[in-house]
Amino acid sequence: DFVKCPSTSVIESYMLWESAEIKSYSFDLMVSCYCKIQEPYQIRVVNGKVEQIKGNEAWGSEGIPTTVDALFDTILKKLKQTPFQFELEFDSEYGYPTDVYFDMVEMIADEEIGYSISNFKIL
Repeated sequence: DFVKCPSTSVIESYMLWESAEIKSYSFDLMVSCYCKIQEPYQIRVVNGKVEQIKGNEAWGSEGIPTTVDALFDTILKKLKQTPFQFELEFDSEYGYPTDVYFDMVEMIADEEIGYSISNFKIL
């Protein structure tokens, strides 16, 4: 069951992602948080390295998972912290995360964080 053992589904999705051997891709990443990010980041990754990030220039991208691998790392780190609530969805064809949401502590407002990937394209 996914709720009882979420890391299993994460690992299965990561294995699907790895088996696809996609090293160059682009995607839009929307970060949902109690912050000033208003638009998606437009990210281009070539040979596993971030080549270009557009959007939210005033806010910057420090601390934002800007590759699929970095988003998987973020998911695993958050799961190890035993979040109060979370939702994870993955692409069925390539395994990359499509929608990620964490509410880490029930009694604290405004610490929730979410990530959504859209417009994924293999380059």
